[in-house]
Amino acid sequence: MKKAGVRFEPTSTGLLAALSTACGEDPKAYTIEKQRQLAELGYENGQFEAEALIQIEGPEHFSNLLLGLAPLKPHRLQVFDSRFGIRLPYQGTLFDDLEELRLTPPTLGSCEISVRSPGFGRAARLDGEMFIGSPMAEPHGPELLVRTSDFLIRLTPPALKFESVGSIDEIEHTLEEWADLLRALTLMATGRATLTIAGNERIPAVTFPVNQPVTGPYLDELPVISEFVDGWLRLLANAGIRSNTRFKFDAFWQSNEARMAVDILLRPKSLARFEFQNLAIEDSSSPPEGLYFNSTSFADTSITFSAKVFFEKTDDPEWGYRSTGFEALDVRPKVDDLEEYGMDQAAACDLKLLIDPRNITLTPQSAPLKRPIYHRTWGSWWQQLPRRGTK
Repeated sequence: MKKAGVRFEPTSTGLLAALSTACGEDPKAYTIEKQRQLAELGYENGQFEAEALIQIEGPEHFSNLLLGLAPLKPHRLQVFDSRFGIRLPYQGTLFDDLEELRLTPPTLGSCEISVRSPGFGRAARLDGEMFIGSPMAEPHGPELLVRTSDFLIRLTPPALKFESVGSIDEIEHTLEEWADLLRALTLMATGRATLTIAGNERIPAVTFPVNQPVTGPYLDELPVISEFVDGWLRLLANAGIRSNTRFKFDAFWQSNEARMAVDILLRPKSLARFEFQNLAIEDSSSPPEGLYFNSTSFADTSITFSAKVFFEKTDDPEWGYRSTGFEALDVRPKVDDLEEYGMDQAAACDLKLLIDPRNITLTPQSAPLKRPIYHRTWGSWWQQLPRRGTK
């Protein structure tokens, strides 16, 4: 007190003057600052320290612990409240139900992951973050972890290992995120893709061949679904629509009608075809042409579209006319009056034959991805894709 204290008269007036000098002119602000100091000072390096007894099953398990891929399951945990470097046993209940911990490895920053096919096809691009593991000599040397929201890549001197995170049925993505993920999985499933990790200032870009096919659910359906997502995004762009909602993979099992629109409007040789017993057209030497129009939805987006349908006369005694191809004419946000839209499109294209979607149905096929054939009443264009278990 003699070194740092300030003397005052032992009276009420003297005490008031000393407190006013120490606290300043705003007692409320002083009280708030003092409460902050009491709560925070001495805890700059964290409040709690713990000592735990854990069991390490080997070098690979130890590497997983350090990379945060496997949880620490303490057999004995002792927690201390450490303030100004002085540790006191923690007496609260905050850690009573703690069963496991996970470490966060040092980060090297963000990166970009691209998966490409050997040809001229479109690549998949995803954002990731890079982490560095402990520089262990065994079993495979130092390890680098690249993590995305859906999968992780582990790099060691001898190999690259790809692992998914969780179940594809449980994750949620926007349409654009699904497009890149499904394209990446489809390309890697072929066993002929290349994977590049780039975009990090501390690590040079590296490219690896993905020559071992990936395993997992829905591998037979992924190419079809991936092609549909890319096509649907293209139709939305043409219509001036953007999809923003996040949805689960399960939504793709209900996408048959939207896949029909993508197939008719974008596929050079459509899998779909129309068949009719008769067409209400005047006799003409040229092959008949008609207009097909409809509205369809997927996720949070809806469109209305039209296409010219080219027909040929057949020798089939049951179906006298069969479509031979389609020409995309229009796509726009969903209209309120579909019948009026169809009439306007037919008039603009000088087409006399209108194919009303209410009069079209699907002839079932034995397999979900075979060529669909349309007949007289409305129906979806592909059968529902079969659902399987997940891994």
